[in-house]
Amino acid sequence: MNNIWLGSIFIKNEGGYEILIRSLMHYKKRLRNIASTPELQDAPMFRQVVEQEAMKTYPHIDVLIKKIKQSLTSNEKLYDLKQDISLLEKSLNSYFSDLQKSTKDNNEYYSNLVAEVDSSEELNKVKNALDKIKEFE
Repeated sequence: MNNIWLGSIFIKNEGGYEILIRSLMHYKKRLRNIASTPELQDAPMFRQVVEQEAMKTYPHIDVLIKKIKQSLTSNEKLYDLKQDISLLEKSLNSYFSDLQKSTKDNNEYYSNLVAEVDSSEELNKVKNALDKIKEFE
């Protein structure tokens, strides 16, 4: 029995593509600046491993953004996004975490990463997106 991915409805009909693209753009920025992340400053060996993993993920982000944009006009491409749920979750979780840190901790690093958004409103959108992209019927 095939499950229907309800996340596709969220992406196309509920405007979910907007928050997904914003989170992916943020994730790309985050990966590009991973070496200056406050958590990694005191762990040089671990930082190298994290940087290597970031560079493996980085090229997939532009591909996924392009797929999301194409999915708005093609149902076939929309359902193909199902295979990218893992990367979408990572980008949303990263965005969510950085939004929280920029608000709670008032940390300059995180505030610069998410400077152009209203954090409280964006946090709700990210929470909603995290739930919706994992929905199947």
